[in-house]
Amino acid sequence: MESITAQVYAHASYKKDEAASLIFELTNHSKEPVHILKWNTPLEGLKTDCLAVLHNGKRIAYDGKLIKRGRPGPEDFLSLDPGRSAVAKIDVGESYDLSKAGKVKVSYRSEKMVYFRQPVTESLLLTASTSNVVGRNLNVRSKDAAFLISGGASPKLTAGEMVRRMEIKSDVALKPGGMIVEGLATGAALLPCTCRGGTPAQQAKVVKAHANGYRIAVKALEEMKKNPFYKTWFGLYTQAHFTHVKKNFRKIKKDFETRHFIYDLGTHGCGKTDYAYTYPRTRTIWICSAFWSAPDTGADSKAGTIVHEHSHASALTEDNAYGEDDCRTLAEKKPGKAIRNADSHEFFAKG
Repeated sequence: MESITAQVYAHASYKKDEAASLIFELTNHSKEPVHILKWNTPLEGLKTDCLAVLHNGKRIAYDGKLIKRGRPGPEDFLSLDPGRSAVAKIDVGESYDLSKAGKVKVSYRSEKMVYFRQPVTESLLLTASTSNVVGRNLNVRSKDAAFLISGGASPKLTAGEMVRRMEIKSDVALKPGGMIVEGLATGAALLPCTCRGGTPAQQAKVVKAHANGYRIAVKALEEMKKNPFYKTWFGLYTQAHFTHVKKNFRKIKKDFETRHFIYDLGTHGCGKTDYAYTYPRTRTIWICSAFWSAPDTGADSKAGTIVHEHSHASALTEDNAYGEDDCRTLAEKKPGKAIRNADSHEFFAKG
């Protein structure tokens, strides 16, 4: 069977205080060119949870960027001719905690790969699915690398841990009380947020989106039992799945009310089609260029972006699919992934 091989190469060992620099190589073993979406591969760096990293046999959680993205363009694809390879160098410790001594195995999560056999055009992307639930006729084979972590002084921190430590050091005194948001039950109170950078007009838009995001998240939680769109975004009802989604919205609501969120408007680290990004268990959200042209509410809106990113920060959701069409397909085909998908939570909340 024709295949694509995703192979990881590593040194025999690394110290805890140094970069765990690995080589990722993608090879096309088919008879025709393959057009691969760089998203969800190390070819764009470690911007997604695209690796399976095991420490002494136990999975290490992803602690890197969590991004709300728009639809990809042709420039986001890599065309790989038959027999050709693409190579990228990555530091696994940037997004996966390698601070403890032990044996580590790293492999590419082959189910994350999205590709087309035909050349990628704007018209194709308007009609074709770019989620990871579509059928494929190529076998994506993943070959892992094994190495040891030992020695070293101060362990190297992941990007997420560096942000969490930065937040502690630069903590801002919380204002007493909260903001009462119209249209919600008595007692609903939103903690004020802080904007870092940007113009006064941009800051006003973010503060409004913060309040709107809280409002739609709370309303989604209040109306969960009677919401006819549950199946659309999370698939067939099961008690376990329903309970999981409800817990997620409870976490989102609680953090809106008890944690002081900071929005960075400097667009640092943003991609061309990004709306915003954050890290797990943090309260800083970076606003990107696509956010400013988004409507206030509705699908892929400013309020929806806030819910999306808060679901990452507070409920540890993932990015298994983007956009309404792919999220509907995810709910139908793989509801277990839909209940953990950030865009699915956004659309359920009528972002």
